[in-house]
Amino acid sequence: MKILTLNTGLFEDADIIIDAANAPVIDLNKPLSIEEWDKVIDEILNADLIVTA
Repeated sequence: MKILTLNTGLFEDADIIIDAANAPVIDLNKPLSIEEWDKVIDEILNADLIVTA
């Protein structure tokens, strides 16, 4: 199963969630270019489970 973690900055304890997910993390707190957003969307569509932190 392919798991992907999105660091959204919505949770104070995001580090705990990210560690527990033990999966690749995409940081959505930083500005992303159009190409980077395209890659993020592709990663989301290819994942079986999305963890939001």
